[in-house]
Amino acid sequence: MHVRKSSFLHAATLCLALAALLAVASQPEAPVLAAGTTNLVTPALPLIVRTNGRYQPDDIVARVNGRELRWAAMDMAASNMLSDVQGGQATTVSKGKEDEALQFYRRKAVLTFIDRTLLYEEAKRRGITVTPSERSNATSRVEALLQPRGFKSMEEFFATSPLGATGIQRDFEETLYTEKLLEETVRNVITVQDVDRERMLQEINAKRAEGRQKIEALRDKLLAGADFAALARESSDHPSKAAGGDLGEFARGRLGDAALEAAAFNQPTNAIGPMVETKLGYVIVQATAHTPAQPAVGNKPARPESARFRVILVRVPPVLAAEDLDREVKRRKYDAAFKSVLRTLRRPAKIETIYPELR
Repeated sequence: MHVRKSSFLHAATLCLALAALLAVASQPEAPVLAAGTTNLVTPALPLIVRTNGRYQPDDIVARVNGRELRWAAMDMAASNMLSDVQGGQATTVSKGKEDEALQFYRRKAVLTFIDRTLLYEEAKRRGITVTPSERSNATSRVEALLQPRGFKSMEEFFATSPLGATGIQRDFEETLYTEKLLEETVRNVITVQDVDRERMLQEINAKRAEGRQKIEALRDKLLAGADFAALARESSDHPSKAAGGDLGEFARGRLGDAALEAAAFNQPTNAIGPMVETKLGYVIVQATAHTPAQPAVGNKPARPESARFRVILVRVPPVLAAEDLDREVKRRKYDAAFKSVLRTLRRPAKIETIYPELR
């Protein structure tokens, strides 16, 4: 439940994230459309598919219309994505599952390489150009985000990238073209009608009513004697379900959600509290231990009051203000249109990859 500020992103991943921010701020957020270093090889080398999984840095892992992605670049992008996830608490990787997670991000790196290559080729085919003014504006926006992270300029950031200045500069330039393509063909043509708003409201209300009914039924089971951990593993929508809903011990003021914190610290130990609405949805909280604040004694520092607790979460969409409702409608329309564009571009493309499900 607790979400802290994300860790400092690794250089390659940070550039990919910054590139996605080049979209107009008032529009739906565009997907990250960049991947690792690519290069063209003529004549084309065979795609490397190793049964033992021991790839070499120069092995070709994907090819899109002749453009190739090497294992080293793909693995670097995937490792950076995984490191960023492990650096935060909003999403965690279970101990012992790191290799499984890395495999997921390797596939994600390959998929973003495929998508980005197709979009860039389409932008060039359409004759899309990026003006000096557009490039300058994009650079200024990126540098405004880099400076708080210790970079004086984008050139300094490029120079420190593990992909190399040339490779990361090319990724940045190509993202300018793909963003402009999406702006002209998708983002700028999205409209929100009253019928869209009404449909969204009906969907949100229906999901909230369904979620409320589910959480109340789960609480009834707990009050009737059901095992909390077993029910969490079976029914919770929170990642802690694997641990029986246990979120561990938190000091007061560190949960990031006032309603959740009030339940964790104010309920009697082991009691089944009332349903609580949090930022993620409806939650049942059971505090399993309370530790009072401890004053500093000798060399031991003071310790704040803390509580250990577990939860069962039923995710439901939040109630949206008018502005947020329009933004969500736009986001969904953008996602649908974006996927449609990619499906169209994929049909005539020659796509090869070590991951057959991504072709």
